[in-house]
Amino acid sequence: MARAKTAVDTVRVTNLDEAVRALEEMEEIGERIKDDMAKQVELKKAATAWAVAKKVDVIQLDGKYFRQINRASRFWVGEPDEMPDPMPKGAKSLREITRGLTATVKGKEIPLWNFITKRVPDPEKIDRAVALGFVKEATISKAFIEKPQAPFLQRFQGEASG
Repeated sequence: MARAKTAVDTVRVTNLDEAVRALEEMEEIGERIKDDMAKQVELKKAATAWAVAKKVDVIQLDGKYFRQINRASRFWVGEPDEMPDPMPKGAKSLREITRGLTATVKGKEIPLWNFITKRVPDPEKIDRAVALGFVKEATISKAFIEKPQAPFLQRFQGEASG
């Protein structure tokens, strides 16, 4: 294997034996750093747990910083048993909201549930049902909820602002 020294070693493989040696060395490196990578994960989890508990949004380091990121998943709740625990205040499932409601499509009356779902809620069909006046947006919006995801720290370059 021919090597040219730079800031990072550049590796060139020109035959099968060199390819085998390169892959074996790669595997050896992977084995050596496995414990360090596991420790890295645990360190980040611990720092994240501390930042969340202490409500610290930014941790500044030299030339880089970590910012606490809080995200939420947004989705339609079709059935009552799909409601997250704890249930958001005022939330209802589409099944509960559409019980007894109908939509008239091509002169035929069908359950609103059938109009807005294909085994799972269909956002486009829900929008259409609201636009056609089959259900009020304020009523059906109770089934559209946000479920918080676990907070995490994200690394950025530079100085933190704000």
